[in-house]
Amino acid sequence: MKISIVITALILLVQIIIRPDNLYISDSLVKAVQVKSLFLNAWNSQDVFYPARDIDPTFSMNPLNEGFIFFNKGHYIGQYPVALSFFYSIFIFLGFSILPYLNSLILFPMIYLYSKYLNNKSNLYYLLFGTTLIVTLIDLSECSIFYSLTGIGFLFIKRYIDENMNSHLIIGNIFLGLAIWFRLEVLLFTFSIYLTLFIIHFQKKEFSAIYKLVIHSFVFSLLVLIFFLYNYLSYDFFLGPRYIVNIHSNSLTLFEKFRIFTSILFTYPRENSLALGFYFISPIFLYSIIYFLRRIKNNSDQTNFYLGQSILFSLLIGITAPNDGITITARYMAIAVFPLIFLIDEHFKLYSDKKLPKTIHFFKIYSYLISFIMLTIYYFSSTYLRKATHYMHKIESDLIICSSEFISGSFQLDYFTKKIISLKNSNQINDISNILDKNKFNTIQLLGVKNSNQDNKFTNNPVNELYTLLSNNHYSCKEMENNLNLIHYSCENTIK
Repeated sequence: MKISIVITALILLVQIIIRPDNLYISDSLVKAVQVKSLFLNAWNSQDVFYPARDIDPTFSMNPLNEGFIFFNKGHYIGQYPVALSFFYSIFIFLGFSILPYLNSLILFPMIYLYSKYLNNKSNLYYLLFGTTLIVTLIDLSECSIFYSLTGIGFLFIKRYIDENMNSHLIIGNIFLGLAIWFRLEVLLFTFSIYLTLFIIHFQKKEFSAIYKLVIHSFVFSLLVLIFFLYNYLSYDFFLGPRYIVNIHSNSLTLFEKFRIFTSILFTYPRENSLALGFYFISPIFLYSIIYFLRRIKNNSDQTNFYLGQSILFSLLIGITAPNDGITITARYMAIAVFPLIFLIDEHFKLYSDKKLPKTIHFFKIYSYLISFIMLTIYYFSSTYLRKATHYMHKIESDLIICSSEFISGSFQLDYFTKKIISLKNSNQINDISNILDKNKFNTIQLLGVKNSNQDNKFTNNPVNELYTLLSNNHYSCKEMENNLNLIHYSCENTIK
């Protein structure tokens, strides 16, 4: 219990230092919008709340990242799972500044159970702080719930293998079946569990054990069927909104699939950085996989289960992933830590009477260092965003026009109280012209950046075109800020 409390407190401490309430941008902001929208709709509809909907009914200029909100069956909805929105909407009374801190509490049951079954307790620290888990637990997301459900589910599957108790297999299936409501990776994760167990039993001609697996798999299958049915009735696609968005936004060549595969599992050079893949962050896992592969015939069934399931899951994720996770390329592989932490636990048992090799100590220190670097980046990002959002928070106007999602995203939770629109392409300048013709605004704030042409969406800097458009529509604009990061004009209607 003591080590569980310490680790939970450390996760909470990391969050307090980084301040997740400053990180409501991109994914986190969309998730917050979905949570509050479900609450405002009294849990009757997933329609996204949008203060500028009266002037932009098609959401074409919404300030959220492009593609994160989409039209489905007569409604504009977010791409993230409704289970996430429902869970956090129950606790919305705490406020969005507090909600991310629930992550550590949600993880506590999983951490406690793993502390009881890991032989080497130092591996529990590595599970949370030496892998990709910690950087996905900072802000508001589905990750803490997903990790807790998947981790507990896998632990009961492990206990079934160790103790051969059917109840453990059933409980494990229930937890894994619930986890699918938060992220789809658990489908491949559970498939790799069953396939690995099938291979092990088949090789040993344990057909009664195979029969038992098939029978008890119906528990998981039933929960998956309910999930599929809900998605089909709600969205016309059985895998849900996240997959719909990824399917429509991704048409990958063979080379792109190879790049995604290597980015997720290992690393791949990017234009301005290096992708941090799962085994790049935690090479000790790969070290143990190679070690046990070389002596596979001498491994116990438990060890071969951890080994086979990890390899199968790695291959399935690398082949099927729609993208490389963008910001954290290892995110799709995150739940592989559960079988792999037991694999390295088995590895460490071999050195119980002598010191661990220096290679293992080196890999552990390396992983902690990588985690520290990633958390440091989060800290400085949070600090920068706090200053930017402080400036944006002071801006009050009838309408706020942003020339890029980078700027509109900086308003963070002010999304709920301010009428903000953001240009997605140059054609929308004509749409803004139509809005100005049909509506009268006493004041308009115009914000942009000096270099708005990085993604080739605009021929010229849209701020200049918008400034001219506002001037032609009888708005007098005063420059409020003009630096490398921000151009800001405050415009007042001269026709009273």
